[in-house]
Amino acid sequence: MYCHYVCMTRMQASCLISVLQSCLIMHHVMLQVPMLVVFGKPLELPKIKNPSDDEVQKYLQMYIEAMEALCEKHKNSAGYGNTIIKVV
Repeated sequence: MYCHYVCMTRMQASCLISVLQSCLIMHHVMLQVPMLVVFGKPLELPKIKNPSDDEVQKYLQMYIEAMEALCEKHKNSAGYGNTIIKVV
């Protein structure tokens, strides 16, 4: 069995679900692939009009760490228990 494991934000998941629903309505699905979608707690970020490169990197790192933690938390239930998550 082939399984996809995807970590995403609520907005990304909402867009993906809309696209998938449209595809399912328009086309007959020949291959069904199980997909686990999980939602993490939202990140509280300040609104900065002109962020510096250091500020962007700081909040990008927070986002990456939150995504890695979410993936680590749920990878066993998705069947990827021995997988190492690496963001490049």
